[in-house]
Amino acid sequence: MASRSTRKDMQGLSVFLALAIIILIIVVIAQLRHQAFHAVFVATAWASGLLAILLGATWPTKCKVKTRLKKPCRNWAYGFVFGCRQTSHFWDKFFARIRLDREALNYAQPSGPPTDNDAEPSSQSEPAQQPIKVRIEESACDKCGFWLGVAAALATLVQTIALFAGH
Repeated sequence: MASRSTRKDMQGLSVFLALAIIILIIVVIAQLRHQAFHAVFVATAWASGLLAILLGATWPTKCKVKTRLKKPCRNWAYGFVFGCRQTSHFWDKFFARIRLDREALNYAQPSGPPTDNDAEPSSQSEPAQQPIKVRIEESACDKCGFWLGVAAALATLVQTIALFAGH
């Protein structure tokens, strides 16, 4: 679970990035009025890059990776791409998001000693690990935030390549 100071730091960074994006949008509008299209292109590239960072890595949200109890994880995560720092949620959520199902398998460890109900035959001394598909319980806002971040990252990449190719 993230500490309170980490949450405050990430919230502060998120507010800073949001304000920078708003300022860049104002710059874009002002430059459009002066028909300075190169400046518009550069400011838009910066704004979309900051938006990708904001949504992908700093926006405070809940992890929501389903636990073994089939309930969503309630720990804090930052951005819509990665999970919390609990066990393996950080990378599991990432691989599940980009649909790499083979990598998004979490191997269940037995939780404690077997009970009478779990009794296994004596020929099997060690319980086998079973792959569990990682699932994310997400709302429409989570999906929208993730895909908006992906679109912003792609827009930044395309604009950056276009800027360097133009010079």
